[in-house]
Amino acid sequence: MENTRAFVAPLRIYSGVHPKILEAIACQVLVITTSIDANGIGTEPNKHLLVANSANEYAGKLSDILTNANIQKQLMCQGCH
Repeated sequence: MENTRAFVAPLRIYSGVHPKILEAIACQVLVITTSIDANGIGTEPNKHLLVANSANEYAGKLSDILTNANIQKQLMCQGCH
């Protein structure tokens, strides 16, 4: 995940902790996933990851991440605390 800017995980059914999401967070890669998974792994939306529950929300969040370096820096710094 060395050169990865975002990790998108549109999982609709929670089926346990997804190691790739945790790995992305640990590597300070911004994660976009559903509220189901965000709650299931005990993360805080807009601190550890971004939450999207529809295709339009995913597109908007991904666009924000890729075009706004401030969002990237802010979320990555907050997720470390």
